[in-house]
Amino acid sequence: MYMKKNEKSRRRSATAGKVAYGVFVLSLSGILVKVIGLLFKIPLTNMIGESGMGYFNSAYTVYSFFYILSTAGLPIALSIMISSSRQKQIQKRVFNTALALFALMGVLLSCLMLLGAGLLSDFISNPDAVYSIMTMAPCLLFVCIASAYRGYFQGCQSMLQTALSQLIEAAGKLILGMLLALWAIRRGFSSPIVAAFAVLGITLGSGISMLYLVVARRFFRGDALDANESEGEENTKVRTILKKLIKLSVPITASSAVLSLSGLLDLAVVMRRLQQTGYSAELANALYGNYTSLAVPLFNMPAVLITPISCALVPYIAKAISTGERKKAISGAQNCLKYATIIGIASSVGLSVLSEPILRLIFSDTLAKSAAPLLSILAISVIFVAYTNVTVSIMQSSGFMLLPIASMATGGVIKLVGAWFFVGNFGIAGAPMSTLLCYLTMSVINFALLDSKLNIRINIARMIFIPLVASLCCALSASFTYIVLEGKMHSAACLPAIVIGGAVYLALLFVFGYIKKEELQRLPIVRKFAGKAE
Repeated sequence: MYMKKNEKSRRRSATAGKVAYGVFVLSLSGILVKVIGLLFKIPLTNMIGESGMGYFNSAYTVYSFFYILSTAGLPIALSIMISSSRQKQIQKRVFNTALALFALMGVLLSCLMLLGAGLLSDFISNPDAVYSIMTMAPCLLFVCIASAYRGYFQGCQSMLQTALSQLIEAAGKLILGMLLALWAIRRGFSSPIVAAFAVLGITLGSGISMLYLVVARRFFRGDALDANESEGEENTKVRTILKKLIKLSVPITASSAVLSLSGLLDLAVVMRRLQQTGYSAELANALYGNYTSLAVPLFNMPAVLITPISCALVPYIAKAISTGERKKAISGAQNCLKYATIIGIASSVGLSVLSEPILRLIFSDTLAKSAAPLLSILAISVIFVAYTNVTVSIMQSSGFMLLPIASMATGGVIKLVGAWFFVGNFGIAGAPMSTLLCYLTMSVINFALLDSKLNIRINIARMIFIPLVASLCCALSASFTYIVLEGKMHSAACLPAIVIGGAVYLALLFVFGYIKKEELQRLPIVRKFAGKAE
């Protein structure tokens, strides 16, 4: 009896270790990917200007809708099915079925985006973006196939391959995109064509990333599975696998597609409202390019620390529920919300208060000054984005696939109505205002759903209070440091200000008891270093 309990404890520890390691690997790669992305967009913005980035980002927004439509649900569904399977042969059959489905969707949507590029560019009131949209179309096929492989690896709770593929894709985008854009500029092409060549770097980088995953799959062995356990023959048929994949993925895709569609419609609304208030089409495109090239990338940076939590959480909760360990699943969900709070609140306050210094560190003073107010507003949304991502992952991995659709649809409508009103009254500053209102709405609805449908009660005030107080102290210390050092270090004073502010934040979390020593000691990486120290 004692040996059985000891073995069970060892398996739980190993599973927790995999989750922690997966979050660490994806977080590290995510940070590097975002840094590479900034290294790409900073010189690219200087090279092709705000107008060129307007075409670039317009095409990327259109692509994002088709990307979500094709890949939002299937990788998560695949990872759930893989993590729930007990035999290697079953995992292989599930993967092969999913791969065929992914490839088919990739071909269809690539053709749709390519052939409909003209209509799409007219719909978003940016006709010169047509070349970038056409160049981006083949990327859908590559990412669909890559998503099948990533879903397989994540289902096996092996995040390394996903992390490396993301790095390869980002590096390809940086190197190839810059070289192609530079070549197009030297040939004297117009701004829309130069933007299309920069987009081509993204497409080629995605293709190289896909090839890496194909090779990595051939050498991946996975965990040894119990050969004594078997699954019914009926559950291993291709038709049954397809039905389950579609049953799991359609609600996830629907909820994500609703928000992505609202983003596409939001682009059209923003462009139209700017032009209705007196801006020319070219100036409206430049304003949108400034917003999406400067404020939005920095707003997305904290997501590299939050998204891995959601990715690792899905197979973890799905496996815990499949083995009847509901308490373990709920505990994991609560801990992930706590970690999202720590990251999200600090990021919201820090980016909002230090928006201009951070932008000046990366971009020219003129660009930074125009984008800083937009980032200050947008940054407040970070904490609500964090809550939305984690709560959606909790619901989906618990089997409640349809629940997030309600909050996503409501948030999408709020975003569109908000964009129409705010952009009409406040110009481009209305875009981040509508985004903030959107994610705030979704977060509130999702917490209510966790309570009423999943019986997971979260004391939001208690969860937020200490990190909020600590983050305000962090912002004060960072601002004071920046003011003191700005005269000597200029924009570089932002770096020590961030370091000191972060140190104050973490110290206060320990002092207030929000982060406990025992929590850190349970992390595998901490135990490893502690063992070496002994």
